[in-house]
Amino acid sequence: MKLPGPSNRRVFLVRSLKVLGAGALARNAVLDAVLTPRSARAAGPARTLVLVRLYGGNDGLNTIVPYGSGLYYDGRPTIAIPGGQVLPIDGSIGFHPALAPLKAHYDAGRLAVLQSVHYPNPDLSHFTSEAIWMTADPTRAETKGWIGRYLDTLAPPGDPDVRAVDVSYSLDQVFYGDHPNVFALPTLDGLEFPYDYYHSGEAPLVRDAFETISLEPRAPGSTAESLATGGYVLSRNVDLYAAIPDATTAAFPDSGLGRALREVARMATAASAGDIATGVYQVGIGGFDTHARQERGDSRHSDLLADLAGSLAAFQQEITARGLAGDTVVVLYSEFGRRVEENGSFGTDHGTSAPMLVLGAPVAGGVYGPDPDLADLDADDNLKFAVDFRQVYATLLARWLGADPVQVLGGTFTEIPFLP
Repeated sequence: MKLPGPSNRRVFLVRSLKVLGAGALARNAVLDAVLTPRSARAAGPARTLVLVRLYGGNDGLNTIVPYGSGLYYDGRPTIAIPGGQVLPIDGSIGFHPALAPLKAHYDAGRLAVLQSVHYPNPDLSHFTSEAIWMTADPTRAETKGWIGRYLDTLAPPGDPDVRAVDVSYSLDQVFYGDHPNVFALPTLDGLEFPYDYYHSGEAPLVRDAFETISLEPRAPGSTAESLATGGYVLSRNVDLYAAIPDATTAAFPDSGLGRALREVARMATAASAGDIATGVYQVGIGGFDTHARQERGDSRHSDLLADLAGSLAAFQQEITARGLAGDTVVVLYSEFGRRVEENGSFGTDHGTSAPMLVLGAPVAGGVYGPDPDLADLDADDNLKFAVDFRQVYATLLARWLGADPVQVLGGTFTEIPFLP
């Protein structure tokens, strides 16, 4: 994958080395395998977790619609979803009509709706709330991500295998840890060694430098050790990812999310064959900061939900065809929900609690947690939460990833039975 300009290539190489020194791996994974493998590759992961991040703060009330509440229609005279269009779950709540593909999975028992999820003392800043969700720490003292801390438990420093992939140009904080092996890449296509545009002929020398550093004695914790370890992991793995077959059977939407989930399906297939050791992935879809024209005119929110549902339906179709459905769970999350009342721009402003969705054949489908109470708001006229998001994480860690939630989250949180 060629970067678009000479300055970008040079910046990328410098940033890659800095990220390697920090213990995470590459803002854009592009390296050929150059070092002699030091150990056998681990077996492919038994289970796959896919995180789907909804950037901007998804409006939960227009996703899982409380169409049985008059207060919902009172607060949203122009952007509320008409009751006759809602895909009912029961007499109180139902899916936005654009989520019909997900409603089909709900009806089949493969989708869990987790209601009223958030955290104590909510913050309405995108950046602060994002960090809280990614670190699983509402006190804001933690800097490492909850997935990064989980990855730290899988193998000691020096582990040669990539354990997670952020399908993006940059690495989210959710993956930060002491020694996680994580790739951040937007696509598997065209992976190559990063080189300076003006000195492309020197790429073999850079490869030789990584190999030399790798073989030389070095002090623990030194820059040389970080470069050697990180460079080795990159070099050892990038050819494996570049060689993953570009073959899928499902028709994925030609959208950023559709393309990202297609890449996840390709990698999950390779992992199931033992070709790579990745078990955790994240993809994202932006545009959910719907302060204006949310369901009026361009119907921004409806379009986003349609893309989300169509992309996830194609992903489920693909992993089912590959025999991976029983080993894959998908979790949707966003930094916060929106206020009950629409604003003067026919949109919604930053709010608090919202539903999370968990999709997959192993999921015990249904509704968990109480529906939002629109008559009992907090002092800022926002929805109160009833389910701590760390309960969701604890459930995923204990029941799906086989990890100790207390070790990763630093506390005990009641699990939710959306996984057996």
